[in-house]
Amino acid sequence: MPAPPYNLLIAAGQSPQVITETVFELNRAEGLQPAAVHVVTTRVGHAYGRAQLLGEPQDDPSRGTAIPGVENRWRTFCEDVLERTGNGEGPPVELSFHVPKVGTEGLDDIHQQGDDTRFANLCYELVETLTQEEESLIGSIAGGRKTMSAHLMTAFSVYGRPDDRLTHVLLSDPSLEGDHSFFYPEQGSPRYGQLLNLVDIRFPRLRTVLSDDLLESRDLEGILDFLEPHVASARTVDTVRLELRTGKATLVVEGDDETLGTCALSPKKAATLVTFAEQRADMGEPVPGTALTYDSEASPIAQQRHLQPPGCVAARSCRLPPLPDREQLSRPGVLRLAGRCSSPGGGRRVFR
Repeated sequence: MPAPPYNLLIAAGQSPQVITETVFELNRAEGLQPAAVHVVTTRVGHAYGRAQLLGEPQDDPSRGTAIPGVENRWRTFCEDVLERTGNGEGPPVELSFHVPKVGTEGLDDIHQQGDDTRFANLCYELVETLTQEEESLIGSIAGGRKTMSAHLMTAFSVYGRPDDRLTHVLLSDPSLEGDHSFFYPEQGSPRYGQLLNLVDIRFPRLRTVLSDDLLESRDLEGILDFLEPHVASARTVDTVRLELRTGKATLVVEGDDETLGTCALSPKKAATLVTFAEQRADMGEPVPGTALTYDSEASPIAQQRHLQPPGCVAARSCRLPPLPDREQLSRPGVLRLAGRCSSPGGGRRVFR
């Protein structure tokens, strides 16, 4: 029974050979057939791909000179290697190029931070879209600049499903590295099955940690900000500290000798964590369960909070009015909370 088809997403630069090399080795070694091939690249890489794979004469956008080696190698490759024939004028296997946009133009190359961000966002968008397809997704980091491969791998870590793979293709003959005429081994050539080696790259799969809304957002910064505390929690945590300053609440996670991560909190969440810290200080041990009330009537947490004002010695004799129990605390409310948390007897709120 033939293996089910797959979608390929590959990063490529000015060497479209990595496309045919990857598809060739997946077919030779595993008998896999692509449903479609998607190439994420720059405007320059797009021009080289269309010239040297689809046989369309192109000028190099960065140099203004004609790209050499124009030939419709993709159709020949599909027919001879994959044994696929097309219907009509299109190629037997869909070959699509995806280029980040800068205004109405495609991105020429990655030269600065903004270029890198555009490329990263496109990688996330493509991987998120293709992982919604029925076919499994195979990624390849064989081509393009290092930053292109890095973003593609990060996108696979975020969106990759159990059956999705990430690969790299290696040439066993170093002399072929600079040979722009080599696109794949031809049948009957010496060392036909030994010139290419496909390497599977393991990567952490974080998809199950993220909500559907966050996955669909394709928001690179938002996804990374969400994942940071999860990464920090997997390392040795020595102290979790809540900082309240000028109306801002920040949770700081620290290890033995470094800060593992930070997380901004809403006033309500900050007030809840301060309650944890108070309970921890009062009991001298971790807070049991989730019954965060001081009395048996189980009244709201905020109404039961008691903090010691500056200058007081006996905590129980100097109770301040309770904080309001509402969905969001105002900025003055946060400032009052900060003042209370810096008082003697309360001090810095620390969880250990």
